[in-house]
Amino acid sequence: MQQLGEIVYLAQMVQRECSFLELTFQAPCVGYCSIGLLKMVVIAVKRNVIAELVQNLRDVWDQSIITVEHREICKNVMKPAIFITSLTAVVNVIMGISFTILPIAEMIYHYALTGGWVRQLPFLICWPFDPLSGNKYFLVYPLYIVIGFSGIIIHMAFDCLFCILTAHICMNFRILEHDFENIKSASDINETSESITKCLIHVEKHQRLHKYKEAVDGIFSFTLCYNFFVSSIIICIQGFMITAASGYTLIKFALFLASFLVELFLLCFYGQDVSESLEATTGPPADVA
Repeated sequence: MQQLGEIVYLAQMVQRECSFLELTFQAPCVGYCSIGLLKMVVIAVKRNVIAELVQNLRDVWDQSIITVEHREICKNVMKPAIFITSLTAVVNVIMGISFTILPIAEMIYHYALTGGWVRQLPFLICWPFDPLSGNKYFLVYPLYIVIGFSGIIIHMAFDCLFCILTAHICMNFRILEHDFENIKSASDINETSESITKCLIHVEKHQRLHKYKEAVDGIFSFTLCYNFFVSSIIICIQGFMITAASGYTLIKFALFLASFLVELFLLCFYGQDVSESLEATTGPPADVA
């Protein structure tokens, strides 16, 4: 409903021939919500696939973390993942506070200067009634806060899920690379049946991890493509808004821009990381064989 209300309001702004600055204020909100809506639908539709993938990675975790070297690899991969997801959460929460709470601060500041209240709303949605009039305003504003943070939570849930799943896959590929290298070193001296057995086990694990990587692609690929396309447009609009806006509006859109940049960094970093981790394990099986 929020997405529909924002689109209708944007269409009304175009019909009223509003200024370009007013349109650029509304367009990023529509884009942000459209991305969030798609992410919510994907998580809902793919929930069984995601649950199965999480269980499979949990089983692999129990089988993979055996030696001190394995724990060190796990630490080197998972600590940055936890830090990046935490940073993403902090930036998004601050952005949510700025969008939903700063209008209250501006209304108080305006009242302190002029002695009059000028009612504002965090963002623009088309309602079948005037949300600024009467007591309806005091019911609508808390609803905006709920709507704003619901969208943020959906974005964070999707992005952090992608980050953690790919981090686990990268970790297992690197552990596998480590194990292959150790088998290869032993095979240079004396190729035993034990080393061959271990190699076959690791090859089978490599195939399973590749299957899990393809499952992640199937869950996230289309949404990430749409996310990158829309985010690129929004970032350009945000850059313009930052140069044209002032006051608390400048703060809001600067944080909005920061959240998109952090999100794209997270998605690019772990997309590249899982590709590199996969490539690193393609050589050893053939060499050992």
